[in-house]
Amino acid sequence: MKPNLTVIILLTIAAISSSNCDRSGSISPPDSPAGTITHLPYLTTDGSELLHMSWVETDTTAGTHRLLAARYDPMGWSSPQKLADGNSWFVNWADYPSILTTEGRLRAAHWLQKIPGNAYSYNIRMLLAARDTAPEAVITPHFDSTATEHGFVSMIPHPDSSNIMAVWLDGRRTADRAENEYTDLAKAMTLRSALIRPNGRVSGRSLIDSTVCDCCQTSLVMTENGAVAAYRNRTKQEIRDIYVSKFAGGRWTRPIPVHPDNWQIGGCPVNGPVIQASESTIAVAWFTGAGDQYRVKAAFSNIDTLSFSEPVTIDDGTPIGRLDAVFITPELLAVSWMEKVQNTAHLNVRTVDIQTGKTGRITTIGELSPDRQSGFPQMEVTDNTLYFAWTDVGSHSDRQLALATLPVARLLE
Repeated sequence: MKPNLTVIILLTIAAISSSNCDRSGSISPPDSPAGTITHLPYLTTDGSELLHMSWVETDTTAGTHRLLAARYDPMGWSSPQKLADGNSWFVNWADYPSILTTEGRLRAAHWLQKIPGNAYSYNIRMLLAARDTAPEAVITPHFDSTATEHGFVSMIPHPDSSNIMAVWLDGRRTADRAENEYTDLAKAMTLRSALIRPNGRVSGRSLIDSTVCDCCQTSLVMTENGAVAAYRNRTKQEIRDIYVSKFAGGRWTRPIPVHPDNWQIGGCPVNGPVIQASESTIAVAWFTGAGDQYRVKAAFSNIDTLSFSEPVTIDDGTPIGRLDAVFITPELLAVSWMEKVQNTAHLNVRTVDIQTGKTGRITTIGELSPDRQSGFPQMEVTDNTLYFAWTDVGSHSDRQLALATLPVARLLE
């Protein structure tokens, strides 16, 4: 019988036969900030070094959803804060809500709202928390009225003002696309951005790329030289590799590939990249199936040049992808991913040195379902500890959040 807790803390300690791997044990779970039937966790930290988590709580009887958030500090979890609720949300295992925090406070949150049309007609809804003289506001950052997909949002604070920069996948050009027109790139998914003021005013709306993969996550990072977005591109030949674009001088630069994997696939792999920054370096981690060889990779570039190193292969097995990445030191990037192991999956993590490309040993954080319902595991670092979160799948109506911790020192041994 499962304990009546929705957050389970696991610590990966016990060794297995491979000399560069660890396997998991457990420690006592703390009090949980979440209720029952919870899923779609999202972890983030900010300059205050506090850990924040959002999640979705579902009432299966009423068909309603709530987006909640809590903060973790040395005293434990704060009381959950309800950010939004509704009975007409688009709730998807890969296109999950997120939050943005600064200086220990909630800055913004987003979720997806169904609109009349078809099963994949939905808008982005964004909560802007009360800040200074600006009251709380709920807005939609895109102004088109098409009954199409809008999602896979990334948000970061803009360094020059109190604005927020957001990027998202925007399907407005797919509005009249028939099934047999999927290969018509004039009607492809697009990547767009906007600046959002605390009062809800949206400005600087931009088209970053007119042809992108339909349902891979986006990623966005702010550097000292401007924001950089990473995403999965799409070509006429159905090559779906990872591209980046930098916001400089008030406009997005021409997108360039991180590496020419040349993954030709006639549909979306639902596996987006992660981009992070450390001092003068940016890192991109991603999943690819080029040449029918599934791999998790990472590559690095100077912020100024956007000229990436040859990629380093992170996994050494059969990855599913669904990765995350964080810098644990200025020189070491930690990458997590899901690895298929017989009928289950392991959540693994490994470091890579951005200067030498040398990888550390693989540590297995926990075992989870390889099914879609387990979602995209999250990873964050604060106070010399890595935190992980994912959806623990029992029956479809018995989903709970799972959390794991790992001291950074364990990855440095």
